[in-house]
Amino acid sequence: MKSLPMINLVLFIIAVSLGVNLLTKDSLNLTGKSIYSWDQNLDQAVLKAEAKCVFNNQEEQFSLSPEQCCYQLLKQYACVGQGGELVSAAASLDLGFSSISETLLGIKCYTAEDSEQYFTLNKEMLDYCWSEGYDVKLE
Repeated sequence: MKSLPMINLVLFIIAVSLGVNLLTKDSLNLTGKSIYSWDQNLDQAVLKAEAKCVFNNQEEQFSLSPEQCCYQLLKQYACVGQGGELVSAAASLDLGFSSISETLLGIKCYTAEDSEQYFTLNKEMLDYCWSEGYDVKLE
């Protein structure tokens, strides 16, 4: 019975806040913005989870986080689509996501076209970089 006054107080505060929200003219705008913002954050998290980026240095390959990848892509001369080719990688490599040989990484970014050091990434990574404001150019 001691918790009953506390429950009543919490319910009263909730009722007052809902009443204020209902009576103010900007409540729909505020509510809509918060739902839109939450939805955008959820979409961003899904996009980031699906984003794949690999740095190729001659025979070695290294997986990069989305933030590292976007920053490094700004330094590249060009990014070109490879038509959805599979990146040639050993299936045994553990790069933090399912076998890279099964992942389509159809975009190649490089500083020189014949360089043995380049980045390969998927469209989700490119979309993530663009959504974060990185000006990665795709030819």
